[in-house]
Amino acid sequence: MSGKRDLYIKTFMFLGFIVVVMLFLTVRIYILQVVNGDSYRKQAIANYTRIIYIPAPRGTIYSADGKVLAEDRYLYTLSVVPIRMKDDTLKRISEVFHIGEDILKQRLEGTGKYPFQPVPLIRELDGNEIWLAMKLAQYDPSIQVEALPQRYYPYKDLFAHVVGYVGQITKEELSHLPSTDYRPGDVIGKMGVEKAYEKELKGQKGIQEVVVNARGQVLSSKIVKAPVKGKDIYLTLQVDVQKHIQDVFINGKLKSGAAILVEPITGDVIAYYSHPSFDPNVFVRGVRPSDWQKWSKYNNLYDRVIAARVPPASTFKVVTALAALHTDVITPNTVLPDPGYIKLGSLVFHDWSYPRSHGYQTVKEAIMNSCDVFFWQLALKMKPEDIYNTAHDFGMDEKPYIDIPGGVAGIIPTPEWKKRTYGENWYVGDTLNMAVGQGMDAVAPIHVLQVFVAIAGDGILPFLHVKKDPEYHPPKTAAMKYAPYFDVIRQGIRLVVKRGTARIINIKGVDLGAKTGTAEIGLKHIYHTWLAYMSPTKEGHVKYVGVFFAEKTPFKSWDLGKRVKPFLEWLLVRRASGEG
Repeated sequence: MSGKRDLYIKTFMFLGFIVVVMLFLTVRIYILQVVNGDSYRKQAIANYTRIIYIPAPRGTIYSADGKVLAEDRYLYTLSVVPIRMKDDTLKRISEVFHIGEDILKQRLEGTGKYPFQPVPLIRELDGNEIWLAMKLAQYDPSIQVEALPQRYYPYKDLFAHVVGYVGQITKEELSHLPSTDYRPGDVIGKMGVEKAYEKELKGQKGIQEVVVNARGQVLSSKIVKAPVKGKDIYLTLQVDVQKHIQDVFINGKLKSGAAILVEPITGDVIAYYSHPSFDPNVFVRGVRPSDWQKWSKYNNLYDRVIAARVPPASTFKVVTALAALHTDVITPNTVLPDPGYIKLGSLVFHDWSYPRSHGYQTVKEAIMNSCDVFFWQLALKMKPEDIYNTAHDFGMDEKPYIDIPGGVAGIIPTPEWKKRTYGENWYVGDTLNMAVGQGMDAVAPIHVLQVFVAIAGDGILPFLHVKKDPEYHPPKTAAMKYAPYFDVIRQGIRLVVKRGTARIINIKGVDLGAKTGTAEIGLKHIYHTWLAYMSPTKEGHVKYVGVFFAEKTPFKSWDLGKRVKPFLEWLLVRRASGEG
């Protein structure tokens, strides 16, 4: 009997064990399939489903009159899928398309995180190149030939610096941009409007789900989300004005320089041109060494409008005049003699007109004649900080007040600045040079423009912008303290055109004011030449303020005026009357 009882006990225990195991397995299956089923299902799907991002067309950039300055066109592109690349993929592409392997490798930087995402290597393939790319793709599964949106700039070099260009994103740029917005192979704004308004222009990528097998072969695909084009942008730039300004540089045989024209009340930039320029379409395909070599001779990529640092020469004399008027060193009626030179100890400083002299001068007459001796006498009666403070109130030592990135702050020296920068003491000669825009003074053309815009607006400097309806920026008002003296300055620059240093640009029946400048730069018979102008000059009625800057010219500002006059006649007479 005891033997049977033992058997029953063992059987019961075994059955109990089976029941416990079954309960455990049931609970485990429930957890796996019901509680965590969705999570594991997603993981399983991820093992063979890949997300591919579809490039979105960028927004179109229009001029003020509705002309296309930049747009996307669908063109054929050679792309590679990194995970499918063979050892000799890049070598074969390099040999067929004559592009260095190192350049192709740069375009693949950062793709390790996205091995299934196609990376564009050669954009804008032409007819024969399409055939070559498709032939390569027959023998290399990593190569794709597909139509993708490509940037196109119809006016080529005309708006290059202000509209800018796009290029393939770099590893450095990727490191500080959201990975949700950018991937290797994407294009991004590199300069000008393209860079300043990248967020608006770039659009939203589409999403494609691709199902692949264990060998990476595509089994199926579907579009989950279509790409969304970026926002279109309208600019304040006017094509006909820009073309006529470019003609001044080309027909006038000016090797390099810049020009900018604005409406001073609104801050609208009508024209913005840096010379020499470049074709931004080159960056879409990829810049070759020959392109860099061609551009390097005259620094074509250098935006001289906002990034040049050059002596402003006699255009700066209006700043010195305002500093002297504001500090009560002179009044509008003060008369100072000009014998043609000034003595400083054993040193003699000659006026630009020496051995002639301008005789006795008021401040507006000194502006008219650009009389160095007059402004040197003002400098001797002031501290250098007085001149600096006035220049600072016009933003000349700050980055330009405009929506185009890449601008540099001007340099308006002071004794403290010179000591800190060069470890040297300040001399009276430094103050004399400073007062006439020479020596250590170094600003961009836009800084000179800001001074004249503020004078036109009674001390108010609006935010300068090339985009219509930009984000609000409050106007700068520090220069309003000089408002009591702007009228005498405007009278002075009107005289400059009537019978002064810019009388070459006098146009019958046109109220035009200007200030010329010729900067000596240490080269024999080579100068930086300037012409700042406004029209009309009446308070509250100024429609245009502009600046022309010509770099390293074999002539002085009079000859720059001769080259600019046809443009001013067209702008202020023929165009204004509807003839142009």
